[in-house]
Amino acid sequence: MTSVTISADPRQRAFTLVELLVVIAIIAVLVGLLLPAVQAAREAARRMSCSNQLRQIALAAHLFESKERRFPAGARLTAAQQRDGVGWRVLVLPQLEEQALADAIGVLPTGEMTNKDHPTPGVFICPSTPNGELASDGRSTYAGVAGNGAVEVWDLDNTFYGDVYTDGILYPDSEVPPSQVLDGLSNTLMFGERAYLVDHAVELWMTGAIWTGRARIEEVYQQATKNVRYPINADPGRFGYFRGDPARPASDPGTLKRNDFYFGSFHSGGAHFAFADASVHFLRDDVDINLYRALASRNGGEVFEESF
Repeated sequence: MTSVTISADPRQRAFTLVELLVVIAIIAVLVGLLLPAVQAAREAARRMSCSNQLRQIALAAHLFESKERRFPAGARLTAAQQRDGVGWRVLVLPQLEEQALADAIGVLPTGEMTNKDHPTPGVFICPSTPNGELASDGRSTYAGVAGNGAVEVWDLDNTFYGDVYTDGILYPDSEVPPSQVLDGLSNTLMFGERAYLVDHAVELWMTGAIWTGRARIEEVYQQATKNVRYPINADPGRFGYFRGDPARPASDPGTLKRNDFYFGSFHSGGAHFAFADASVHFLRDDVDINLYRALASRNGGEVFEESF
């Protein structure tokens, strides 16, 4: 029998430890380069989804208007003091194909609700929200725009809630038809993102407003709508913290009123807003504050050359 001896090629050898470490280092560098790109792509997808959700909400408001000949109220004030009145999010549920949920909540003629034990529907939460418990907490990252303060029916500026602006489209007991939006539907804000979520104990996604004063037009707390008073994504260190904010430094007096909670987002650089024509635009943090406020009113007649 002939035996065959296979000799090893001296050029064939295993990886040395140094070579293996070099390969691992190269892979780590590639992963480090790719990871930010992947994260950026995911955030871009979340931003697009957020924009689409706001458009859905704005279109639902238009479907509501087609039936009622007016946009939904930002909130309905109840006949009784210290009661949560229903907010616009519940009012547009049928137009968002959530009739069963609307029926389960049970809105009474008084504006009160019979059942508020429901998690937040996904359409009312921005996909970029970092807090995974937001839905079970019952909050929302979208609010209606009440106005910019040129018209204040409830102008008390009390120590806790603040003024109620009524020159926008969505405010307590509003009944604004498109014909009253003299600035034009494409130039008037209706809904916007908000990331300053510090009052979760009372700002449930279903609730709209509550009046706490001696008369029904005094001391109204807007839960589903907010005033446009400060810049987008305003810095609380500069413009003020809400006194119930856990992040408020002990040295800060807590001057921010509940009705003035900042519009803003978990995206970088600005926030999405739905206009009254159902278009959605991303307004940057550094947008001119006067332009931003002008967009919040429905018939201010302001003229700006700057685009948004």
